[in-house]
Amino acid sequence: MTQAIVEIVTFKLAANTSDQELLNTHSGIASFLQKQDGFIYRSLSKDESQEQWVDIVYWQDLSSAKAASDALMQDPEGMKMVALCDMDSVVMKHLPVLSEAMSATCESAA
Repeated sequence: MTQAIVEIVTFKLAANTSDQELLNTHSGIASFLQKQDGFIYRSLSKDESQEQWVDIVYWQDLSSAKAASDALMQDPEGMKMVALCDMDSVVMKHLPVLSEAMSATCESAA
């Protein structure tokens, strides 16, 4: 049995980049992710106090997460997003999902 993976990427924006520029990449990144094997869910949040973004993606397994990460760096939509990031601030982690819970609303939609 494969283990679900949560990918957590934290980063800051490059100098002279607006939040809206990053948010404008959403539809392109969503389209890219939806084509990737093993993709489950993505959310993007911002810690205003630290000016740090948190990109969380759930994957069916580690190999899917790693393959998509490699593909993103070659994809035109991915390159647009990456160009907006301060690459020195990027931290990526792949962690196994050990426990989970969903609201009844989410469960009925699945």
